[in-house]
Amino acid sequence: ESSMVRGGNVVNIMMKNMLDLLLGGIFYFFIGYQLAFGNDGSWFAGGFSHGLADPIFFVFQWSFAATASTIDSGACAERVDLYAYVLLSAVTTGVIYPIVCHWGWHPDGWLYEMGFVDFAGSSLVHSVGGVSALVCVVMVGPRIGRFPEYTGVKNKWFRFFFRQKYSDNYFRGVFTETEESIADTNVGSRDPSQALFGTFLLWVAWYSFNCGSTVQISGAGADLVGNVAITTTLSSCFA
Repeated sequence: ESSMVRGGNVVNIMMKNMLDLLLGGIFYFFIGYQLAFGNDGSWFAGGFSHGLADPIFFVFQWSFAATASTIDSGACAERVDLYAYVLLSAVTTGVIYPIVCHWGWHPDGWLYEMGFVDFAGSSLVHSVGGVSALVCVVMVGPRIGRFPEYTGVKNKWFRFFFRQKYSDNYFRGVFTETEESIADTNVGSRDPSQALFGTFLLWVAWYSFNCGSTVQISGAGADLVGNVAITTTLSSCFA
């Protein structure tokens, strides 16, 4: 993500990704994990009657929660205040994602009881993060200068609901010679090599993400892990 933003926003986007992990660990430990997998809950959310029964499972699920949250950082890069993003990250990892996770991955969840299957979070993790990111970008609009001919939605009720208070000219970019002299107009890839390196890191990480979802890697589970690894490899190649 830091390779796809302007130079003045590199530290900001790196800090947001770090906060996803830090805040995600805190809020998911104290609130989110219990909402997702706590016993004595309901069809909607888990209860708080029991502590952390499986530390290894918690660490693995924390990575899912942080992933759901970090999708927002890339979607709304360069146009969300750091403090607002901290609040969004905390709510996502501590409340929104855990509740949806409970629906599909806990035996008491209403989706689970209907026979819903999500092997490695394509719906419960990435759809939740994607919908959250979509709502976020609709509210904040595009990056300034990204679309010189930008024309936003004119419906007054839509603009009121999503708190869109800026005009189209605001998002189109610089207007005067003075602004142009100090503005960083490079809204494309700032460092392609860094973007490529990040792609390789993601590819390798997907093996632990997907293969780890089998929750078994020895004995009878070895063949399943191999099949998941092959599927992950081919998916990456075709993508």
